[in-house]
Parts: sequence; C-alpha cells; structure tokens
Amino acid sequence: MPGAPLCVATDEVCGRARGEGIMVVADSYEKAAEMLLLDPDLARVWLNFGPDAMLVAGDDGVIWLANVQAELLTGYTRQELHGASVDMLLPEERRGLHQGHRAQYMQEPRLRPMGRHLDLQMQRRNGVQVPVDINLSPVPTSRGVFVVATIRRRQGPGEVCG
Repeated sequence: MPGAPLCVATDEVCGRARGEGIMVVADSYEKAAEMLLLDPDLARVWLNFGPDAMLVAGDDGVIWLANVQAELLTGYTRQELHGASVDMLLPEERRGLHQGHRAQYMQEPRLRPMGRHLDLQMQRRNGVQVPVDINLSPVPTSRGVFVVATIRRRQGPGEVCG
C-alpha cells in the first residue's frame, strides 16, 4: 500500500490545508507528475481543477491518486481512497464481476467508456448508489500501466438539474 502523503501547508499526514477549501497533497502531485510524465504544477491543476472526479489506479485496482471532485462524489476522503480498491465504489453485487472485467481490460487497455450501454452505479461511502458515466484511459509508465478513470455523475430518472 502506498505511503500516506503529506499536506503541503501543514506537513502533517493528509488533512485539509489551513484556510483552503481543497487539500494540497505534495507527495501525490509529485507521484502523479512522475507517473504521468507531467510537471508537478500541471499535475496539481489537472487533478484538482477539472470538473470531473478522477482516480488513478494500478492494474490491480488499487487507487494511487484521487482529486477533490472524487472526494465530493464518493463521500470518501483522499486518505480513505488512497491505497483502497476501486471495487469499494461499486455496489456489492457487482464487485466480483468487476474484478474479472478489470483483468480483461488490462489485457488490452485502451481509451474507452466503461460499461457502454449499461446503467453504471457508484456506491458512495454512505451506501447511496448514484448513476455515473466512467471513461478509462490507460497511461503506460516506467512503473507499469496505470488507469485514469474519469467519473461524472449522471442525472437519475426524475432528477432535475440545479
């Protein structure tokens, strides 16, 4: 399991930076930059200021990085997501199937939507399931292939934008 990242503003193990609405995790940005061959500042912007939830996971499904939107969408903190399996975000009845699908995807990873023509659901920390669209993007690195999952909440039946 990856080590706990440090907060830039406090030098403490992952916690909210003083006076800021987002958590700034130095170790994670440097790892993201190294893994994705990005400048650390670009990694910070990419991870924290995009409109969608983003997770970076290894081929084993272990989450290495999560952005602020992922925290908001899942209800988990980045500390809880870091080192956890992506399977915890699936409804329980789908978790066993997903492990096989993930292994199959890693045989021929490519940019694609996940679960095309399926009603994908994500299970939040509080147990509530929400409809989502997920796009997968493989990123080959010197440490192996990582997968960037971009997750967007979909409106459920009867929901109104607001």
